[in-house]
Amino acid sequence: MRLLPALFALWLTLPAALPAQRLAVSPFPSIDQTHEPPAPRLAPPEPDLPQLVMGGILGGAAGLAAGAMVGRQIGDEGCEDCWADEVFWGAVVGASVGLATGVHLANGRRGSLANAALASLVIGAGGLLAAGLADGPALLLAIPIFQIAGAITIEREGRPEQDPDDPI
Repeated sequence: MRLLPALFALWLTLPAALPAQRLAVSPFPSIDQTHEPPAPRLAPPEPDLPQLVMGGILGGAAGLAAGAMVGRQIGDEGCEDCWADEVFWGAVVGASVGLATGVHLANGRRGSLANAALASLVIGAGGLLAAGLADGPALLLAIPIFQIAGAITIEREGRPEQDPDDPI
């Protein structure tokens, strides 16, 4: 009968967890840390040409739709029959800017988006002017091809030069 209270008293004196089961907390954690130099960051791989072209196509399609919707909203005022003009011009501007944005994003945001968008708008305006003077729709099919080629060229040339010793 005396054994049961003695075991109970012994059980109460035992710690909740044995010291070997938990790590000791250091009062000076900064001393315990090892100071190894950080691993060098490597530059992301260069995107390949089909990836940039697909980015331009997808960005141009999204920009075309968004620009057409914005053009429709702008064209609602005043003239009921003029909405097609606003939708057309909104789609042209949206596709040009969206195409350059798609190439810029596919390129890992390297390069100059502003320069690529400006070049895409200039190529689009020049192509529409040339198509209007030629009285043929065949030239309209070449405009996005030239816009994508121009945006890719500007994006690739617009990257800052890297120091060969700098891994970033």
